[in-house]
Amino acid sequence: MPILVHNTARLARTAKILDMPLVPTEQKADKFGNTFESIQKEYKEGTQVFEKDSFSMMTDEVTQYFESLGKDTAVLYGIEAHVCVQQTALDLAAMGVHVHLITDATSSSDTHKRNTAIQRMKQAGVHLTTFESCVFELMRT
Repeated sequence: MPILVHNTARLARTAKILDMPLVPTEQKADKFGNTFESIQKEYKEGTQVFEKDSFSMMTDEVTQYFESLGKDTAVLYGIEAHVCVQQTALDLAAMGVHVHLITDATSSSDTHKRNTAIQRMKQAGVHLTTFESCVFELMRT
């Protein structure tokens, strides 16, 4: 888990430095807790954290916000790859969004479930990458 938290914080910092939108969500924070402070402190000032009670992060509110950004690409990472991340990736792909999954910032409670979910997302057209590869690609363009 330490590398996951480390890479997630670095992705938030990268979004801030490159002035890219960040769309963080939290699943029932009152029950499961908030995003780690070490990650939150990297958010650009004014970043809205969306509360969700569904597995996919693409709630009506988040979908409306994402569409308002006018983006056709999403960098996705998080926990419970086999549930929340997978359902979000599939929802984004169904919207025609190019999804890039950061595999070293995505985890599950079980390695087999994580690996199977990553295979499923790849089969659905999700691009697999790592934190470092993603950042270098973003800096190139």
